[in-house]
Amino acid sequence: MKTHWKNAGWLVAAALSCQSAVADIQLTMSETNQNSTSGPGETVMAVRDGMVRLTGSGAGDAGQVMLFNSANGTLTQIDHGRRSYMVMDRASLEQMAEQTSEMMKQVEQQFANMPKEQREMMMRSMPQLAEQMGAKKQARTYEFEWTGGEGRYIGIPCRHAKVTSSDGRVSNGCIATKDDIGISDADFEALASMFDTMAEFASRFSGDADMPDMRKIGGFPIATGDPASSSSSELTARSDAALDAELFEVPADYARQAMPGAQ
Repeated sequence: MKTHWKNAGWLVAAALSCQSAVADIQLTMSETNQNSTSGPGETVMAVRDGMVRLTGSGAGDAGQVMLFNSANGTLTQIDHGRRSYMVMDRASLEQMAEQTSEMMKQVEQQFANMPKEQREMMMRSMPQLAEQMGAKKQARTYEFEWTGGEGRYIGIPCRHAKVTSSDGRVSNGCIATKDDIGISDADFEALASMFDTMAEFASRFSGDADMPDMRKIGGFPIATGDPASSSSSELTARSDAALDAELFEVPADYARQAMPGAQ
């Protein structure tokens, strides 16, 4: 699931471009990272009746499930290992963002009151904090380009393309047409809503909300590659069999946990 979040640009693009006539759908993306010692991972995206379910099998993903309800725009993180769950919505996000902003102001004030030598030493020892205290990150923009050539994964044909971000990062994909991948209008809307919400949430903290507009392309990236992180993914399974409603529900005996920093 971590790799899935890293490939959000491609997946958002995919979500915004797939339509057909299937009621439920489940897509399995197998993922590899040459810099990881945990071996290959896997992300499964399942959609049913306006609900999306994401599961991952990579390092740190065991027992983790993400649910999205397109009716109310909430993301729910389920931790089966701890038998708990956490709900993320716009109201709690706003509260968390406000508290984070206030905390950062207090930290900046404390640093401002330090002697110059001590402040510089602290900045060197905590580069991530120094970055947060620096100039606000600008949202990245993306350009899409067909590069020529074709591929095929689990029998589904695709065309090669690349996305270049405004900071120079390039990622590759192989785009299957919406007819070849097959997904219903309702599933398309649920996926589109989920990835839009994820991008909106992420923008509050990273400033990286812009995604390539793939509506005009009419396809789904069934393979991706990110040379900068030495990671790649490809579609290894697709199913349109009916999905159990219980897969998209939080177990009744699980305890709800508050978001970090939320009251």
